Amino acid sequence: MHDNSESLEAYSTQLSDEYQTVSQFKHDYKHIMASLSHFADKQDNNELKDHLNRFNQYSKTQLQTPAFDHYKDIKNIHVHYLRSLLIKAINQSQGTNTTITIHCPDEIFEIPMEEFDFLRIIGNWLSNANQVELDKQKN
Repeated sequence: MHDNSESLEAYSTQLSDEYQTVSQFKHDYKHIMASLSHFADKQDNNELKDHLNRFNQYSKTQLQTPAFDHYKDIKNIHVHYLRSLLIKAINQSQGTNTTITIHCPDEIFEIPMEEFDFLRIIGNWLSNANQVELDKQKN
């Protein structure tokens, strides 16, 4: 169990780091493309404009990261058991056509209550929310 916990913690840290890298590149990339497109528009070169437009469309499909968007703020959660539970819930939701997105702009280093009680509360809340979404899809 200890090895699993360490593995999950390493995985969640790696995922958070990779998300940051992709997110930063995606942000910078959009600015670079806007600059190049503006340059191409000022030039009278239709072939360059067409090529940049096609590359821009291709890039949009390649840089779509909806899965990463769900993990966006997970890096701010330093309580490993909570982080693990949320990662598991997000992963499971992706297979059921439901969406869980974590919004946690502030860093969390501790939970001021008994760990097992907190896990039960959050676990039940996630299960109930998932069930509501599944029920909505059926109707």
